[in-house]
Amino acid sequence: MGERGARILALLQGLFRWWIGELAALVPERLRRRLASTTDTLVLLLGEGDATLCLETRQELKTLGRIELRSESEPNHRLAAILRQHELPRQTSAGKAAICLRLRSERALRTTVDLPLVAEGNLEEVVSFELDRHTPFKAEQAVFSHRILERDAAQQRLRVELFVVPRLIIADAIAVADRLHFDADRIDIAEASGSLAASGNLLPSRAHTHRRSYERTLIYALGSAAALLALVALYLPVYGMQQRAAALEQEFDAAKKAAAAAAALQKEIDALRKDELFLVDRKRDRTTVSTLLLETTRLLPDDTWLSEWQLAGSEIQLTGYAGSASALIKLLEQSRAFRNSTFQSPVVQDTKTGRERFHIAAQVAEAGAP
Repeated sequence: MGERGARILALLQGLFRWWIGELAALVPERLRRRLASTTDTLVLLLGEGDATLCLETRQELKTLGRIELRSESEPNHRLAAILRQHELPRQTSAGKAAICLRLRSERALRTTVDLPLVAEGNLEEVVSFELDRHTPFKAEQAVFSHRILERDAAQQRLRVELFVVPRLIIADAIAVADRLHFDADRIDIAEASGSLAASGNLLPSRAHTHRRSYERTLIYALGSAAALLALVALYLPVYGMQQRAAALEQEFDAAKKAAAAAAALQKEIDALRKDELFLVDRKRDRTTVSTLLLETTRLLPDDTWLSEWQLAGSEIQLTGYAGSASALIKLLEQSRAFRNSTFQSPVVQDTKTGRERFHIAAQVAEAGAP
């Protein structure tokens, strides 16, 4: 390559760097921070009247400092001082670290639910619909995250773990973050035995965690594509009629494919609605827990008391003491709420109380069954 060619190459390289810099300057600061690749996370562990700032890496959760929320009039100054002490302000302002609020495990309700396997395709909506049946909260009173624990293809069942937090607790956590000028992009729950994350993102926006390891590559790819388009615009400003005709033909083909895709999508939507109606009918046919408790209380004689009452699927388990355990089977069978009542273990005479200790299982009848 001659001297003239080297100059032209250097000029093109400088033009490319300038163009990428101009594109980067147009990206909002908040978006650059969210799209920046990182393996570190700034975690603010919220306690009772205090908070602990930590740096979470792939290897460990390192404590950086503690902030008193009640005694300090401006706790955000304390947070800024901790960041400066560990030389983190530049890193956080440049978006090189994700920012997370983490609540203690006791601030959340953790439970496991059993759902039909067909619900997996529309899991979040199904969980939201079923939330008040499995927890004390309605969907508008709490936020939740979920993860699939087990798929049973043979039984067509799905086991899902839920983390449920009242919206008031989330609002209080966001208020603390605003007071500290701590702009978090996720809220999660710590595990019961430590401070690492146990749940998914609980922010009301339901924003999922980005795959940050690929996002910087995406930015560079888009910048390169924009630079290439700029060069094309500089050197090829005029397009021929043949190119325009080819583009129109591609648009026509895309429109036909889009129409076919729309028809397939409508079929899928119809199937999901059918599944949703199935769940609604199933829930309507199930007897509520409060009704079963009331019926059990009504049936048991005055000389009988329970040490355990458990509902597992469509089976109820009763354990306790009675003057005559065998009479309980007859009482349960006379009720419209229970069927197939049987002893699960031999009846034992309790020498202290003089009553018989029993363990009975019964099937819960469907609502409206004769």
